[in-house]
Amino acid sequence: MSYEIIKKNGVKVLQFINLRNTGFLSHGFSTRIGGVSPSPYNTLNLGFTTSDDESNLTENRRRLMSSLGLNGTLLHQQIDLVHGVRVITNRELRGDGVPVIADGILTDKIGLPLVTTFADCVPLFFVDRIKKVAGVAHAGWRGTFAGIAVKVIEKMAEVYNSNPPDILAGIGPGIGSCCFEVGDGVASLFFKKYNRWKDLAVNISNTGKWKINLFRLNKRLLMDCGLEENNISVANLCTACREDLFFSYRRDGKLSGRMTAVIAKIS
Repeated sequence: MSYEIIKKNGVKVLQFINLRNTGFLSHGFSTRIGGVSPSPYNTLNLGFTTSDDESNLTENRRRLMSSLGLNGTLLHQQIDLVHGVRVITNRELRGDGVPVIADGILTDKIGLPLVTTFADCVPLFFVDRIKKVAGVAHAGWRGTFAGIAVKVIEKMAEVYNSNPPDILAGIGPGIGSCCFEVGDGVASLFFKKYNRWKDLAVNISNTGKWKINLFRLNKRLLMDCGLEENNISVANLCTACREDLFFSYRRDGKLSGRMTAVIAKIS
């Protein structure tokens, strides 16, 4: 198993073993378990765009941080997720409270938690174990299709002189191919751009609907960038299927809570 779901003070968080073993960072992908929010956001809702009470969200974030061994409450991520491929570093944050538009963020600074929010999109974790750089990205189907995983690796090389064989990656829970159905139009985009990988999309009984595997595509894109396969961990957990563990916008619509991916250098 490449990941483990830990429980501390009632809070359940998914961690990748290869990232945890680096010893210089804390990270995790939250589940829905261990918070104070009432139904339909029960219980560890971390989405400030929901109608959940702000006091619940603040306490939930405090509990998550504590479970990861990080002090205080989560800082505002200071980025607006737009399902694109822009990747920034912490040096590009404005510092005036105005969010920067991006779907990926990197840092080499100790003590700065990087945070992105999810409700079906795929979280991508990155660590350069030599340069001690950490990052996280938000990969929905649009971001995955456009190659945000590639953009992160390119940014790491450009800014930090990272080498792909030194990079560890974790592909977290998201909408699985079991539940991610698209029409012919979207499927044809994937077939055209990634025609060498015929197994990324499967037709559903010739109904004009297709199931697309975002986990598999992100992994292959990372391997194309030079990451070694045994340095890429994949959780293979579907947020829509696992109602016991995760929120899901596709399953619950506007009543869905949110999970967060957190990564921070601690030394």
